Amino acid sequence: MPILDIEVVLAAKQAIDPSWAQSIADIVGDVLGTESGRTWVRLRALAPSQYAEQGTEPPATPHPIFVSILQSHLPDLERKRQLAERLAHAIGRVCGRAHENVHILWLPEGVERVAFGGALLEG
Repeated sequence: MPILDIEVVLAAKQAIDPSWAQSIADIVGDVLGTESGRTWVRLRALAPSQYAEQGTEPPATPHPIFVSILQSHLPDLERKRQLAERLAHAIGRVCGRAHENVHILWLPEGVERVAFGGALLEG
């Protein structure tokens, strides 16, 4: 069930490559070990004018990628560490960014909070 919301801070005059969403979905599915059709990615661009870092002029920002992950059940701490490293490298590679600039946020478990087609995810 993993659902990833990804915001890519773009450089001036840059656009999201049309292949990125599918490439990220495929590679994340491999990293998480999900079956085909079970990992979903929503990819959005964040214009340079919509992002800032304290004390840094806009052209000098590293143009990070912010990834929020919703899973039915959260992995344990050690597994999160492993996944965070693998995901940061994989997503950074797809988008041409250093893994140090890929920031991952795990959302609370989706069980009993998410409904697909009106059916609450239970268990």
